[in-house]
Amino acid sequence: MKYGKVIKNFFYGVCMGTFEVVPGISGGTLAVLLNIYDKLIMSVSHIKDDFKNSMKYLIPIVLGMAFGIVTFSYVISFLYKNYPMETNFLLLGLIVGLIPMILGRAVGSKFKLLNTLPFFVMFAFMIFIICMSLTAESNNSIITDVNLFEFIRLILVGALASFCLLLPGCSGSMIMLVFGVYYSVMNAIHSFNILLLLPVGIGVLLGLLCGSKAVEFFFNKFPKATYFGILGLIVGSAISPCLGYLRSVVTIVNNSSLTTDNMSNANYFIFHGVLSVIVLMFGMTFSYLFTQKTKEIDMKK
Repeated sequence: MKYGKVIKNFFYGVCMGTFEVVPGISGGTLAVLLNIYDKLIMSVSHIKDDFKNSMKYLIPIVLGMAFGIVTFSYVISFLYKNYPMETNFLLLGLIVGLIPMILGRAVGSKFKLLNTLPFFVMFAFMIFIICMSLTAESNNSIITDVNLFEFIRLILVGALASFCLLLPGCSGSMIMLVFGVYYSVMNAIHSFNILLLLPVGIGVLLGLLCGSKAVEFFFNKFPKATYFGILGLIVGSAISPCLGYLRSVVTIVNNSSLTTDNMSNANYFIFHGVLSVIVLMFGMTFSYLFTQKTKEIDMKK
């Protein structure tokens, strides 16, 4: 392979990795826009049949993605540490902005009621996850120590996230955010926590190896039902950030004594609440406009 193609593929990987860090913006969608999606999927799915050529093509892209992910994880960690509410609502906006595109592909040219069943199943599953996370006090708590349960959970989430990486319009980071491990993974990348990154890496590898075949199966056999299932996850994931803000507001309202501290807290949440709404709308608009560029692309490819 010529050095020019290697550099170009590395640059494509950097772009995909950077976008994949942001929940709601799919690296697979960017691959479609860069006109490398078909070749990327073929290289992954036929890596055993044509190992040498597949690796020549995939290695610079994978290295570029790793560089983009590590670099942009510092940005995400900084924003979450200093502006947690605004960051949550920005990510929420990026997720919600995907709904029109996902809904359009779920409905297609002919709506069938039976195809909506995965939506309700996945939505109910998300409600269950949120209820469990509220019991545990925080769905976005940072995981630093890994027990056996967390090790297995991180493998499964990593596999599902890498599977979604292969789907244009579905973000692997969004899946991590949905299952409450996104900030933990970003923090682990930032701090080079190998113990936490190991199960995620194992899951990602398994997801990529098995995902290309699964993509072909589900989208050939049940394309609309699959998108309805993804839509259920997306809609369900929008509940958690809103609940967190509402709980903070209710706490202030219930404590009605007009002390200086209470007024300061109220002003804090009003200001950051308004700012959160602004970034929410920005995230929704950006995600919607970005995904609309791939509206006419046949997803079965």
